Amino acid sequence: MTIRSNVSFLIGSAFLLVNSGCGGGGATTSNPPPPLTYALTVDSSSPANGVAIAVLPADNNGSGNGSTSFTRIYNSGTSVVLTAPATSGANIFSSWTGCTTSSTVTCNVTLNANSTVTANYTVPTVYTLTVDSTNPSSGVAISAAPADNSNTTSGSTSFSLSYNQGTAVTLTAPSTAGGNNFTSWTGCTTASSITCNVTLNANTTATANYAAPAPAVTYYVSGSGNDSNDGLTASTAFLTLQHAESVTEPGDTVYAMNGTYTNSCASCDVLDISTPGTANAWITFKAYPGQTPVISFNGWEGIFFEPSAAYVEVNGFTIVGNNANVTLAEAQAQSTSDPDPAFNGNCVAADGRQGTATVRPNHLRILNNTISECGGGGISTIMSDRAGSANSDRDLSGGSVLLQPKMAEKRGTDEQTSAQEPFSSIQGESGFGRDQGREDSHRVGRAV
Repeated sequence: MTIRSNVSFLIGSAFLLVNSGCGGGGATTSNPPPPLTYALTVDSSSPANGVAIAVLPADNNGSGNGSTSFTRIYNSGTSVVLTAPATSGANIFSSWTGCTTSSTVTCNVTLNANSTVTANYTVPTVYTLTVDSTNPSSGVAISAAPADNSNTTSGSTSFSLSYNQGTAVTLTAPSTAGGNNFTSWTGCTTASSITCNVTLNANTTATANYAAPAPAVTYYVSGSGNDSNDGLTASTAFLTLQHAESVTEPGDTVYAMNGTYTNSCASCDVLDISTPGTANAWITFKAYPGQTPVISFNGWEGIFFEPSAAYVEVNGFTIVGNNANVTLAEAQAQSTSDPDPAFNGNCVAADGRQGTATVRPNHLRILNNTISECGGGGISTIMSDRAGSANSDRDLSGGSVLLQPKMAEKRGTDEQTSAQEPFSSIQGESGFGRDQGREDSHRVGRAV
């Protein structure tokens, strides 16, 4: 009985061993381990919190941008890009720490462990820009761009502005102050005319300098004069009106004495006026009392006002064109595409076509002149403002244009009455010679 029991045990055991070895349903499988995740902590310094940081991509929870300090969770190996603002409050971004790589405000992190990155800010160095003036020493209104740290964009001298280190500031002064004229800036990094440019790397003082206008000068021109003279007396008069024009300043007067003044070349003007006067200091070209200066020409103009001419008076001249020297046959034979100035000259002309929206002839007085024999225009204006004629005798036989004196001013297309300027204001085109061919020839060939 004992033997049978042992045999049964052995047989059963063998059966179990064979059965299990044949894989009869005893095998098992397991899920792969979850991916490793790491925490990315984003901090800041100066300030320690509240800095808005852009984050790409969003983390495992769908969270992206945040304000320091905050944490994002990413799978191992994820590359994250963080972008900090250039300023936080009044402080300036200086650097990232803890990044895999960084460039200016951008931090790149590859997550292979829990990581902390920090956007660092510094308190900027602030410098004072003091704005002064001379002649007058106070009360000059100066504009500044950009606004300073207190959002100030202008002031009256003397005043101060505060800017962070390295800020580039542009100051603009008025052209006149207290009756004086602007002359220069001092203390600027660079300066051009009334503009001062300063880059703040230290406390700086910039000064707008003014000077009293030069006293008005009276010059004399005579048919027997000499341009090497000083022109300051009748006995030391200049020879040409053009030389006198080249030395005039606002407020000056040029007296023309007896003589016949002519153009020096076929395309030249006798008097080409480019120097502007001012509202309080007109430049005047005038016949000397009791004398009769004559402008005789066969070029484009007897007197021409360039786009820059302003606040100029021409008074008391006899201006004679070239009509008496032109035959009908010669006139009929001339080119219409390349007109000859000898057939098309204007006694007096103002032309703003070569100027700009803000630079064109304006405030011109053409008074008490005798004008005749001009094949183009007697008095001609193009794109000019407040150009007026009064008491000028004109022979209209040559196609000259008569400007009727009136109390009006015209700017653009608007006309309005004005008691300020009791003379004509004409804006437009007149005269035979005012075509495009004449314009091209005039600009290319006329000497100044």
